[in-house]
Order: sequence, then structure tokens, then C-alpha cells
Amino acid sequence: MGVVGTSGATTPVEAQDADEEWPQYQYDAHNSGYSAANTAPSDWVDEKWRTAIEGDPTAPIVKDGTVLIGADGDQSGVYAFDTDDGSELWQFDEPEYVSYPPAISGETVYVNGDTLYALDTTDGSVKWTNDNANWVSQPVVVDDMLYVAQRNSVTAVNTTDG
Repeated sequence: MGVVGTSGATTPVEAQDADEEWPQYQYDAHNSGYSAANTAPSDWVDEKWRTAIEGDPTAPIVKDGTVLIGADGDQSGVYAFDTDDGSELWQFDEPEYVSYPPAISGETVYVNGDTLYALDTTDGSVKWTNDNANWVSQPVVVDDMLYVAQRNSVTAVNTTDG
């Protein structure tokens, strides 16, 4: 058990739940970057695995035993790895660039570049695309809507068909 100090008081907290999901950048649709179930580790952290990624990586997201990360550069795409051993589950290398972290909702991964993609979480296959260019932010999922900033606007698309 660790101790966190707040305003002169101390509150005991449990160590982070390793099974906690982090389905989109900054944890939730509010971009809070906070989950009450996640706290700093109370003991020394040992590296469990490491996997090389070609290109410049985005922030990772985690859901259902899978860590997803985008990469920008010569080997642009989305990579899915097993959280237990780091083995690659699938790779989607179609986007022109992936500068922002993907988001997951249900069985779908959302990633943007010049095209907005909805990918199946199990194998990375394309469910739908939206070619409305100039996506300039990470996607955010709330209920059945996907929100993405474009140059000078914000766009909402249905998660079912884009």
C-alpha cells in the first residue's frame, strides 16, 4: 500500500490495477488523464517487455489485454501488442501518417491521418473510412459519436459507419 499526500493530509491508496483499461488519450472523453483505480506503483518497477517500433510513436492506449500505438514516419501505422509478453498481434500500415493516439470503443479502434479509419480490434481489418481530410487531433469517443478536430472546426461522426 502506498501513501499519497494532499493538502497536508495523507490518504492510503492501493497500487495500480494492471487490468485497468486506458481506452483513449488522456483516459476518457473529458481528457482528465485520471482514473481513481490507477495510482503510482508503490514498489520498484521492472521492465516486463520491450518491442521496437519503426517511426515516431504516439501515446499508447490499452484495452482488453492489448496495447495499441500509432507511429508516424517511414513506417507509419498502428501496432497492436499483447500486454503480457509484447508479441505483435497485428499491424495496420495503410495510413499516410499517424500523429495522434488512436481511441478504442467496444470492438473498434479509431485512428486518423489524412483518412479517419475504424479498425477491428481483433485483427486490424478496416470496418469503415471517412476521407474528409485535415484531421488534426486524436479521436475522442462518447457514446455512439466520434469527435475529431479539423482545421478550423470540430467534426462529429457516427461510430457505426463514419
